[in-house]
Amino acid sequence: MGILRIMSVGKSGVGKSTIGNMLLFGEPQGEFLTSTSSESCTKDSKASLSKSGDCAYVDVPGIPDTDPAKTADFYNIIITEAKQELNAILFVFKREREDPAAYKLAEMLFRELEKSSAAKILVINDQNNYGFSQPPSEADYKVQAKTISDLTKIDFTHQIAFTTNTMSEKLAELKIMLSITDSYKSKHLKSFTELSEYVDRLRKNKDCQKQVLHEGRLRIDEIKRHLDRLQKTLVVAAASASLASVASFFTFGATLGIATPTAMAAAAATTAIQIKKTELEKEKAKISTENLERAARELEKACEQFDELKNALTVK
Repeated sequence: MGILRIMSVGKSGVGKSTIGNMLLFGEPQGEFLTSTSSESCTKDSKASLSKSGDCAYVDVPGIPDTDPAKTADFYNIIITEAKQELNAILFVFKREREDPAAYKLAEMLFRELEKSSAAKILVINDQNNYGFSQPPSEADYKVQAKTISDLTKIDFTHQIAFTTNTMSEKLAELKIMLSITDSYKSKHLKSFTELSEYVDRLRKNKDCQKQVLHEGRLRIDEIKRHLDRLQKTLVVAAASASLASVASFFTFGATLGIATPTAMAAAAATTAIQIKKTELEKEKAKISTENLERAARELEKACEQFDELKNALTVK
């Protein structure tokens, strides 16, 4: 499948750089500068390759940023990287109460990234020190995941949560699972300027519902092509996968504990296929009769918020 290509998105201080260091080098400190503050260490995109050359990781500026004036520049940096060949985009969040107001500035960015052809994976990085107390349960993480999904309007392909103690093993398994997936380019993603023109056109034509339907159908056709290719290339490996191991990958639970490389490869192959099947069903649901009107309203609202952001940046 070639080099595993991963990009991460999230606010400053959520641990994107630490995750990159762990994925590439197995250590929290490495080529990516780390910080727990809300001040971004990353002002531009930074890419690095693991020593073995099997994994590339791209770290981008934190968004939403504490300085709204940086939003347009940071947006363009993120979209430029998201257009490149990627297996997955990690959307990284801390274990904390989410602030809905903070995500209004980035709603159109999340909406655009949701259209990426790469797998979209929610990562809850629980940086809290629980000492001798119990960390949150799977149900607790699921509540936060639902809130994040509602705020970002992203139907995540997969969700994962870990503490400092489980980060290394969880990320190692995620890396193995993703290593057998295909990478995809997403040239259709829009820059800040292109998005501005897109919003203006939607406002002029007043056809949000038609646009949602059109984009949904294009996305469904694309996923079907990807799924067909995966099924042809991975069907043999996937045949021997344990259903339990694959199911575990789609939960917040304990690490998989798959003993042999063969079993892990089989589980990874089945997971890659299941990821695309899940994406296909979610895209179909978005443009179903019962959901289409709501999706159009959400697009209208996102366009209004984008206009507010653009006007605020113009005033400054």
